[in-house]
Amino acid sequence: MLFMTKINGKNIIHWITAGLFVFLFMFAIGALMYTLEHTFVNCYVWFAVMALLGMVSSLPCVRFWQWVTGISGRFLCCVFHTLFFTVFVSGMLLGLNFVLADTECLPVVEAEVAAKYSETRYRSRRVGRNRYVKGEPYKVYKVEFVLDDGRSKKFQVPLSRYNRLRQGSVAELHMGGGALGIPIIAL
Repeated sequence: MLFMTKINGKNIIHWITAGLFVFLFMFAIGALMYTLEHTFVNCYVWFAVMALLGMVSSLPCVRFWQWVTGISGRFLCCVFHTLFFTVFVSGMLLGLNFVLADTECLPVVEAEVAAKYSETRYRSRRVGRNRYVKGEPYKVYKVEFVLDDGRSKKFQVPLSRYNRLRQGSVAELHMGGGALGIPIIAL
């Protein structure tokens, strides 16, 4: 019955606000996916702390989430706020930490190439209206580096760098604190 409501100015503002929050949520997920590959942080601890902060801050924001979603249940609005807060704040903090850092000025560390491998992925191909099938294959090249302290990190690298690296050889990586002090690593 949500679509059968009368259209007026308040409903349009609700839909625009809800759409903005969905866009911000998706943007934060994308930022998280990119920056977690380049960040040395224990994900379980990071997301547990962010979820705890989201739960603490959810009680003052319940009325706002009730207004945005149109749901009167306090528990469900607290869950929405906690989920949005955890993903959005994590994505923005880790994203700003990586994007604002000058990776060229970070100290150079040597890391051993533990493994190198390629994955075959497939593009999707449209064959008709609302119908997609598996298209042509392409390769993605990945390398796993092990640092001196035993930590390891997997990176997707271009083919030219993949061909230059040998398993067991030593490569130079830039590693240090990002703009907000959270450790990052860059190729």
